[in-house]
Amino acid sequence: MINDLMPVASQAGLTQSEVMDMTMCELQLWLDGYIKREEIEAYRQASMMALIANIYRDSKKRPKPYKPEDFLQQDKQEKKKPKKKQQTPEDMLKAMELMVRAMGGKDLRKKGGESI
Repeated sequence: MINDLMPVASQAGLTQSEVMDMTMCELQLWLDGYIKREEIEAYRQASMMALIANIYRDSKKRPKPYKPEDFLQQDKQEKKKPKKKQQTPEDMLKAMELMVRAMGGKDLRKKGGESI
């Protein structure tokens, strides 16, 4: 895990020895703070892009003004993700029956433990 954080830590100005001297709790707090600062900076940049886009926006072609969210890449990716269908209890039971059958198991709900 620490090796995965080294590129981020060095980008943020931490040395390897500083990272290695941190406890996991300190490292997590530092990482949370770093991520929050990056999000704030991304929003600041998106706000500037929205401002510039709105200055040059043709209000006849696009009556709705741009918002900073229009320029945040992660928001666009989240909107494109299809929502997963919630698995019903019947779906779960069917999946378990198929798994038991594939492993050669027996259905203990039936008398004599008949094969599924």
